Amino acid sequence: MLNFTPIPYPDELLSNIFSRYHKMSGNISYFHTLEDLFGIKGAIAAIDFPSKLTNFCSHYPELSKYNDEEYFIYEHTIFSIFKPFIPENRASKVINAMKNNEGKAINMSLGIMAAGICKSKSLKVCSSCIEEDKELYGEAYIHRTHQVPGYNVCVKHNQIMSEFFIPYDKSYAKYIHIDEISKSELLVQIDLNCYFKEFYELSKDIEIINTNYLKNSNVLNSYDRYYYMLNKKGYVTPKGRIKRKKLYHDFMIFYPDGFLSILDSKIEEKDEESWVYRIAYRDKQVIHPIRHLLFIKFLFTDIYDFINLEEVKYHPFGNKPWPCLNPVAEHYKENIVEICEITTDSKTGRPVGKFTCNCGFIYSRRGPDSVENDRYRIGNKKQFGHIWEQKLKDLIINKNCSVKKMSRELYCDEKTVVKYANKLGLLDLLKTNIKPYPTKNTECKYHAYLSEPYKDEILKLLKEFPQYSRTQIRKKAEKEYHWLYKYRRNWLESKLLKSSNSESKRMPNSKVNWEERDRKINEKVKIAIDEIKGFKKPMRLTIGLISKIINYSPLREKLDKLPNTKITLETNVESIEDFHIRKMIIIVDDLREKDKKITKSKIIELAGLSRRSEKVNQLIIDTVEL
Repeated sequence: MLNFTPIPYPDELLSNIFSRYHKMSGNISYFHTLEDLFGIKGAIAAIDFPSKLTNFCSHYPELSKYNDEEYFIYEHTIFSIFKPFIPENRASKVINAMKNNEGKAINMSLGIMAAGICKSKSLKVCSSCIEEDKELYGEAYIHRTHQVPGYNVCVKHNQIMSEFFIPYDKSYAKYIHIDEISKSELLVQIDLNCYFKEFYELSKDIEIINTNYLKNSNVLNSYDRYYYMLNKKGYVTPKGRIKRKKLYHDFMIFYPDGFLSILDSKIEEKDEESWVYRIAYRDKQVIHPIRHLLFIKFLFTDIYDFINLEEVKYHPFGNKPWPCLNPVAEHYKENIVEICEITTDSKTGRPVGKFTCNCGFIYSRRGPDSVENDRYRIGNKKQFGHIWEQKLKDLIINKNCSVKKMSRELYCDEKTVVKYANKLGLLDLLKTNIKPYPTKNTECKYHAYLSEPYKDEILKLLKEFPQYSRTQIRKKAEKEYHWLYKYRRNWLESKLLKSSNSESKRMPNSKVNWEERDRKINEKVKIAIDEIKGFKKPMRLTIGLISKIINYSPLREKLDKLPNTKITLETNVESIEDFHIRKMIIIVDDLREKDKKITKSKIIELAGLSRRSEKVNQLIIDTVEL
């Protein structure tokens, strides 16, 4: 229980409030102070992002502003400099972690650990601020704005900051009082290496963000502002891609290399995935706020231009409503479409818009739109809709038109006319030799084209090489084997079964040599396991699948009589989780071999891991962060 509740000074670092309490409480042990503050024995004192604030705030009167944890988070920690540059869900996670006893999650959520910049364990003070605070409040205190990484010049006094490196034995054991810092031999002036002007400008921007901390803003708002300005300044191609070389060139001219090096933010022209590139491309990884401020200064020149820019929402196809491009509708080219779903082309990275009109007409195109006429461009017609289909009915039933004339009136090809006439049950009324499109049924689609030739190839091999095993057949005709395994498995199994040796088939009234059978089946199981692992499309290693491949259905029931086979199976058979991990490893190895960027979303998509265990999820995260 607190003997009294310290009243915060303006811009006072929260840990300094704790150190003032310790000094005035008369406690000898810092652990007693921590227990007073948080009501927990063995509490740890984090200087930058303290946790357990709900416990601390409970000491203040209920109606007081000091009873609100978020007051301390926004006004007395450096969280406000991070807030505009992290996703909303991460901001909520950090706030909850600071309120509760979850300190370990904070740095990870803010991306501090991943960013690898400005990691110095120190406290910064301005000697002029110390004297001024003593005159105004009777004592000096540590300012929270001064502790923001990169804040190396006191803007108020135009003075280089001094830095106190926290001894390791004190960093977690106690809060350090400013009197101890100001008299310490460990307090040294920061070496700005001739970059006073650049650090002054950066420190000024830090103060402005801290004061106008954009509490309701998040990284998506920031990215929208960036893209607006990138486009305005000519860094975006008509297809919506960033002109990386031009952006890098101009950025490297804007900032001296030495200045960026001090901030661990230097970029190389050949680096295709630098932090500048990731900011411009709206990367999902958290990027340190100092790098955001550097980018803002480069792009906007004045930080207020960034703050005061009205909320912009980049839309690659312009603002709604969009025109309906149904050529047979009365509202053709009128701006009445309200729905546009945007996805990303997996090959080009360009946005793809799918526009849906109430008349049922759906079309899509790649973006972004670069000129006004792009609004009237169709890439693909996804669905024609009821108005278009009714027009087709009228032409077939009432007009007695040729298919060619119908295609002209409906703005489509003749095969499309036949396809929809078939769908509407009017195919018999058409005078045409054109056959409708085959259905999407796989059996129908592939029967005429692939089934017979592939079967012939397998039969030819079986006749030519009757001694070949299943694996040898597969290697000789890999394409045919995999297609038949997927679409004609029963036929394939029946042919391979007939051609296989009859060694595993027990003759009537003969005594089984289980030791010999175990040896032979074990060899077949090992070959089958290698075969399954070699499939282009990974399949889970199960006893059922292995028994099918070796043509020995009683495998599961006879395992007690097959000890070596049982060991082989127990070593190799996969749980769902094991199978997911193997698929993930295959995808990651493939991406690394092709020198492609490895992201969590890409691994999940390519490996088909939308449903996965916590262990697999954590393994994906660990792999991405390597």
